[in-house]
Amino acid sequence: LIDALINHCFFSTKSVCILACDPAEPDGGSILGDIFRIGSAGKNNVFFRSFPLKETGISVPPFIVEVISLCEKSGFDYIFVETQGSAQAHYDIYYITDFLIYVSDPLSGDDLQSIKRGIHHYSNVIFVNKSDIEKVAPIPISGKKIIYGSALNKKGIDDLISEIKKATENQSFKKEREHKRRKWLSIVLKEAFLKFIEKHLENTCTDSLAYYYPYFFAMRMLKNLLK
Repeated sequence: LIDALINHCFFSTKSVCILACDPAEPDGGSILGDIFRIGSAGKNNVFFRSFPLKETGISVPPFIVEVISLCEKSGFDYIFVETQGSAQAHYDIYYITDFLIYVSDPLSGDDLQSIKRGIHHYSNVIFVNKSDIEKVAPIPISGKKIIYGSALNKKGIDDLISEIKKATENQSFKKEREHKRRKWLSIVLKEAFLKFIEKHLENTCTDSLAYYYPYFFAMRMLKNLLK
């Protein structure tokens, strides 16, 4: 979908940055195949960077806001952040973006799954991809802009560009940035704290209390850390 957007005539005169996140293997390696999948990454007005994402509780690297800030200061007109995929409880991407596009497909689940998928609530636009090859039932979500299209056949791309332009011209998203960044800070702090705890556990996992009473062991360890 990003490739279809960047190849649209609207972006031909814009400088664009694409930050793509790929899941990493347990050993830390990652294919970072997005640069091959996104053909527009080779254009002169496009900067592309992939990030391997190790096993974590968030869908983007914890330092992604710093990267976005650098790209903004470098003068890019538009910055796209592609996650490795977001589950029902993964909507942290909302707190680092000004305009959130959730990309779904006709086979992503039944009506109940659509309602349950929490990221729908945070999205500005829901783009149902591959709608031209599968029978699509309307998504039962009110108050959201839903576009049924196809990235391959460029269907719905004009409508999606129109929504992006509206958000850019309105500039209302800037009012929400401060609140979003504060929330993102708490997410990153939690992630850093969990990593610290995991590293500390390597030296204490032989404690029998940790084996039989993990909750009480965790509370005791937390109290000791905060002394």
